[in-house]
Amino acid sequence: LTAVLERVVRDDAPRVLFSQGHGETSPNDARPDVGVGNLIRDLAERGTILESSNLRRGGSIPAGVDLLVVVAGSAGGTPFEPFADDARAEVERFLAGGGNLLVLLPFEGRSGLEPLLEPLGISVRDGIVHTGKVAGAEAIGALEVTLFDDAHPVTARLRSEVDTVEFASFRALEVRPPASALVHSSAKAWLESDLVGAHDADEPRGPFSLVAAVEADAEAGHGRVVVLGSWTPVIDVLHRGQSRRLLLSTFDWLTEREGTSAGVGRVDARNVVSLSVERRRFWWVFTLVGYPGTMIVLAVIVGTLRRRA
Repeated sequence: LTAVLERVVRDDAPRVLFSQGHGETSPNDARPDVGVGNLIRDLAERGTILESSNLRRGGSIPAGVDLLVVVAGSAGGTPFEPFADDARAEVERFLAGGGNLLVLLPFEGRSGLEPLLEPLGISVRDGIVHTGKVAGAEAIGALEVTLFDDAHPVTARLRSEVDTVEFASFRALEVRPPASALVHSSAKAWLESDLVGAHDADEPRGPFSLVAAVEADAEAGHGRVVVLGSWTPVIDVLHRGQSRRLLLSTFDWLTEREGTSAGVGRVDARNVVSLSVERRRFWWVFTLVGYPGTMIVLAVIVGTLRRRA
């Protein structure tokens, strides 16, 4: 109830803009498994104003936007094309004005935002972080992470070695000040460079940084930035459990709503029992008549047997 009332009375609801025009996954994509409908419902139910803009066609980021989201990947759609100079310049202008940025990288190729991220201390490595024993295109990318920065607001609620975040097709990040790494792979992971070949003993070994954050700095001329090594956490099939919790915590920090309860938003579908109208009617009748009637019948039978005994 408190969360609902807070959404109603707040006059500073965060505005989140999703970039479009480069093949980014659309916030309107509600296709089963590959869409982002669950994330969008989560954000809407947390009181977020959601918008989108085609930055490739000369579109600009409107005034009043708190967070720009770049989902640099597309499931079964148009291949992602890197940001060109003019679109990247618009992102730089927004960031220099104090805007916040979330980048979810493609798991191969470039996003076009690397020249913007590198001065902030975040570089992207080629290859996919892998922990399995079987290599090959069908096995690359399965990754369970349990190492978090417990001092940062984004990951403070996640307990290292206890909570598990499931990732897929993640790239490693090279992180240096002023950026800080929030999520790390284990030392057993390696960086698979040949996605169709076997694992080579000389390939780089973990731990690897997978998620990085940069604090806002007015003097340096930028707002808050978070970079994820893949765009896949936003799709429905992976937006669940602790992965969902991590992503929502990221949005909260970037929109300066760290006080939002972790439970606010869509309830995980796995914890909900859905009943049809007929099934609900059956259980109502059974609860009202069937269950008490069964107890009465059993009581009569027990009483009869005791008298005979």
